[in-house]
Amino acid sequence: MGWNNFSFVGNGTTPEADDAETSTILETGDNSMTLPYNIQIVDWVLNSTATQDHEYRIYVNGKAQGAQVRSALLNPASQGRFSIANQNIKISAGATLQMKGSQKTDTAGAAEATIATLEYVTL
Repeated sequence: MGWNNFSFVGNGTTPEADDAETSTILETGDNSMTLPYNIQIVDWVLNSTATQDHEYRIYVNGKAQGAQVRSALLNPASQGRFSIANQNIKISAGATLQMKGSQKTDTAGAAEATIATLEYVTL
């Protein structure tokens, strides 16, 4: 199983426009990666519970894939955490993968950094 951590710095001027922030992939330092093999996504979770409302979306080959997913659905301690494992999302080798997002609330008066981990199996 593989994974990549997508880092977002957040924004203290909220709400941000949808997909306003492009993440940095912590393992590479880049904003996107070209997949060397076919993958199937098995989990999508934040590294810690976000206190503000954020949204995230996966991009493949520069195009948005589906709707945004809110941070409340990706928080690791959430009873209602979103399960992506049974969604059967597959991405082909050679495709470019990236993640975009935005911070929607700012009750603390500052940007909230988050890290979204995307876990996958190779096919």
